[in-house]
Amino acid sequence: MNKILLLITIPLFLVACQTYPQFSTVGNVLILTDTLYSPSTDTNQFVSILLPKDYKTSNRTYPILYLLHGYGGKHNDWIDYSDIELYINNLPLIIVMPAAQNSWYVNHLNNPKKRYQDYLINDIQAFIEKKYPVDTTKRAIAGLSMGGYGAILLALKYPQKYTFAASLSGALNVPQSIEKTASQPSMKWILQSLYNSFGNKPNPHRTQNDPFSLINQLNNKPIPYLYFTIGTEDGFKDFLPKNRELTDSLRAKNIPYEYHERSGKHDWKFWNEEIIKVIAKLKEIYQLN
Repeated sequence: MNKILLLITIPLFLVACQTYPQFSTVGNVLILTDTLYSPSTDTNQFVSILLPKDYKTSNRTYPILYLLHGYGGKHNDWIDYSDIELYINNLPLIIVMPAAQNSWYVNHLNNPKKRYQDYLINDIQAFIEKKYPVDTTKRAIAGLSMGGYGAILLALKYPQKYTFAASLSGALNVPQSIEKTASQPSMKWILQSLYNSFGNKPNPHRTQNDPFSLINQLNNKPIPYLYFTIGTEDGFKDFLPKNRELTDSLRAKNIPYEYHERSGKHDWKFWNEEIIKVIAKLKEIYQLN
């Protein structure tokens, strides 16, 4: 994953006036860091974007993949720790990588200025789809760990928004296992973020953001194609059983999905390899060439 970036030279007086967006290129992929104001969080938010280098002159619209980070992550994690830009070289695809702090991709239970689910569903989509040539009929979402949970959650909660969703090592035990997590001293570091997002006891907000509950509410509605992958040596012991359990629930309801287990840990080596397969599936579904 050694990267050589060709930086676009920007005059210093322009940098002083406007820091963003910032650009670099790898092959035929334009790497861009942009910023937007989010009413849902009342903040300016950074977002990393991968675009076909000729997107301004191609006279077409592109399928879009929203790619989510994990706990403790940032908008540029996928660029820094994977070779994502190499895997989409020459593909007509836009990838958007937002930041959502440690929000679990839900609205904060008590703080109306930390509505990160609203940010993802409303603010960033409106910003991206106004500014860039996006085919809104081909909108996908994927993520790793916390972001894997977020991708599946949003696909099930807002199925009209997406046509494909993928979870890489998804934390699909959330929010069901919060009390179990609280009982484990080794997991205290994550507990406050769970309480902020879901509360410190069962409540309707948890149910509304529980993939298992959402599956039971689908009632034969069309939903995105769901893709799951997880390593058999994943260090979070609840993740693998919950991935199996969730896909069992999908199968019981005859909901189309794809599930993969293979040797691997909860790390960037696994995610860097598995995102290749996610992109290959997108290429097949959206007939990208």
